[in-house]
Amino acid sequence: MNEQIVIFKNEKIGDLIHSVSSIKKIINKYSNHQINIFLSNYNSDMKFLFNSQNVKFHIISEKINFK
Repeated sequence: MNEQIVIFKNEKIGDLIHSVSSIKKIINKYSNHQINIFLSNYNSDMKFLFNSQNVKFHIISEKINFK
């Protein structure tokens, strides 16, 4: 798995729910790629929705600052 995909979901749970089906499609379509999903602390308990061998989770603060 040399190629990687990044999915950044740094919002609250309600916003994540709207993206679940799209994220699952990406995971299935690119099953030979490493997929890095960045979830906020709010969403960290929801990572079971995307359980797959090619997925790696990163839990980040919901108050991220890009300076």
